[in-house]
Amino acid sequence: MSDERLMLFQRHAASKNDAMQVHELDARLSADGRNLVISRYREHYRPGDAGARQQVSRSIPIALLLRWMAKVQREEKPARPL
Repeated sequence: MSDERLMLFQRHAASKNDAMQVHELDARLSADGRNLVISRYREHYRPGDAGARQQVSRSIPIALLLRWMAKVQREEKPARPL
């Protein structure tokens, strides 16, 4: 599997005091292709400061995600008569 990421959200903001904030959210497949990995990255930087960085990733089996999506769809839409 390649390490292709789908960027879901990206924000870069600068304030008047030259502080910089970065917030990114992306999704990718795990190396074995069985899990969806969602990662969030945050960074806060100010001149003269070491800054703060945080990255958190969560993984969910794709089979479980598909079962959940099918269940939600069944609950939201009434069955059509044949």
